[in-house]
Amino acid sequence: VSISACVEDCGPYGECRLLRSYTYLYAACVCTAGWKGWGCTDGSTAQSYSRQLTATMLLTLSNLFFLPAIVVAIRRSYITEASVYLFTMFFSTTLFLLGALLIAMSMQLDRKGLWNLLAPILCAILLMVISWVRDILALMLFAS
Repeated sequence: VSISACVEDCGPYGECRLLRSYTYLYAACVCTAGWKGWGCTDGSTAQSYSRQLTATMLLTLSNLFFLPAIVVAIRRSYITEASVYLFTMFFSTTLFLLGALLIAMSMQLDRKGLWNLLAPILCAILLMVISWVRDILALMLFAS
């Protein structure tokens, strides 16, 4: 005899997680790759393995497509352009992962905190306003 907190132990496409809310303890399946249902058994919207692999490879390898542009720019002595391509390739991966880790850590510390939602939104708005102001100032300098 065995006892499982989740239906069919969430099967191969899910993970059984225990959630605590005040004095209550809940068990729920967290499904992956589009699987749904109480025990992650409904595959009506599931993604195939090849589609998951393709999405992962495109996300991972898309930054490597900067390498040919970097090589061509260096051979033609366009060092500024080569460095821009290199920095774009490097920081798009690094900052993306850093942002995801920071959001995950803040959510782990305080799941219902207001700043967990506001901080990313405010950063995005701030960057957008800075780029707009910079563009407007550049237009004003070139117009005069």
